[in-house]
Amino acid sequence: MTKKLGDTNKSLVNSSKRGTAKGSPAKSSKTSKGRSDQVLGDIHKKIISSSALNGGFDVLMFKIEKIEQNQEQIVKKVDKIHEAIYDPADGIFSKMSASNVETIEKINETDQRIIEITEWKKRKEKDEDKIEESVETSSEIIRSLQNSVDDLQKSKNTAWSILRWILVAFSGGSLTIFFKWLENKL
Repeated sequence: MTKKLGDTNKSLVNSSKRGTAKGSPAKSSKTSKGRSDQVLGDIHKKIISSSALNGGFDVLMFKIEKIEQNQEQIVKKVDKIHEAIYDPADGIFSKMSASNVETIEKINETDQRIIEITEWKKRKEKDEDKIEESVETSSEIIRSLQNSVDDLQKSKNTAWSILRWILVAFSGGSLTIFFKWLENKL
């Protein structure tokens, strides 16, 4: 559009120069008037056919209003997003910080439980060591008692063997004496 208007301005300037250069003032005034009418007609046609002047500004204003409405909607949406993110009560950051606090509390509770379990395990290991020591001591005592029982059993067997031999010897001696007495009496 700017080119067309610029072209029209150039043609006006050129026609006015031509009119003065051609000679007589009467002829040039008719020529220039005809030329001026033609130029004015051209300008009139261009103005009438110009989209900018024939509803173009209305369309432009409508588009600008539409852009403003869209921009207002975008601002509202951005405000809602901002509120959803940064709202102290329901925003994402407040929920994340609350979640972080809960997570830290759970981690602390878990750490405390791990410490308790570790202490319990150490006590159990000490108890197990004591139990192992008492089992070893008991095993040694049982082996010692078993050895004592075995020794007593051997001593008992030996004592019975000796007692049997003594009884056999005594019985043999008694029989011998008895037979000798019988022999003497008979």
